[in-house]
Amino acid sequence: MPLSPRPSLADDRRSVLSGASGAWDWDIRENLLRGDVRFAELHGLDAERMRAGVPAETFFTAIDRQDRMRVRIAVAGILNGAEVFSREFRLPDGDGVRWVLARGGLSLDAEDQPSHFTGVLTDITEQKKVEQQLRVAQNAGGIGSFEHVSGFGTATVSEQFCRLLGLYPADSLPVRTINAVVAPGEPPILLDSDATPEQQSAYAEFRIRRADTGETRWLARRGELTADAGPLGRRFVGVVYDVTAAKDAEAHLQDLAHTLEERVEARTQERDRIWG
Repeated sequence: MPLSPRPSLADDRRSVLSGASGAWDWDIRENLLRGDVRFAELHGLDAERMRAGVPAETFFTAIDRQDRMRVRIAVAGILNGAEVFSREFRLPDGDGVRWVLARGGLSLDAEDQPSHFTGVLTDITEQKKVEQQLRVAQNAGGIGSFEHVSGFGTATVSEQFCRLLGLYPADSLPVRTINAVVAPGEPPILLDSDATPEQQSAYAEFRIRRADTGETRWLARRGELTADAGPLGRRFVGVVYDVTAAKDAEAHLQDLAHTLEERVEARTQERDRIWG
């Protein structure tokens, strides 16, 4: 029986460091970027140079070209008064890429002028792999997921969620847009911001008219109300899936049962007429 190849030391080290965070300090006045060993490693830079300080532009040069511009825009926002910086992006890693999550904030000097942009860079590559596997499973099973925090007018949704409703794929959608596909007289998919979380039922079925084709379909929604959103409110997390085939089969069985009842009634009347 052939033995599996032994993982290299580099692979072992990468596994240990997966998820580890690195810190940065961007000195705005000096236009210098400093970081710890892990930050330097994720950016593919020399740790000693990073500790001493490199041009601030270095923050962007290692970022994948597809992500670079939106990160620049987000950094410009934080330097001009935005309160929070939080972005996911890719960094080249040999033949592949590593996904990272950058979170940071701005420090002001005594004159309320931008002084330092500091933050933490976390490797989320494994998390991204799991998310991709989940998306594949959801798409294969025709299951769309959602997350809605009470009091908010938008909900975080999956690509399959959008497809089931006939909407263009997006990471988030207005609750009003989601409920607009529901047929008249049916319960809403998600409650709007004026409703209390407790009014949201755990399970519901409803007819929709797909936004793209106008086709009528039956969807089911299962969800769970949680209290882990902190001061933001309560989260309603769940899934939606198509139950049109089951509804059609149910309607067909009801038609058959009704037809059978009519036939039994007709036979009974015929028997009574003959033997009456």
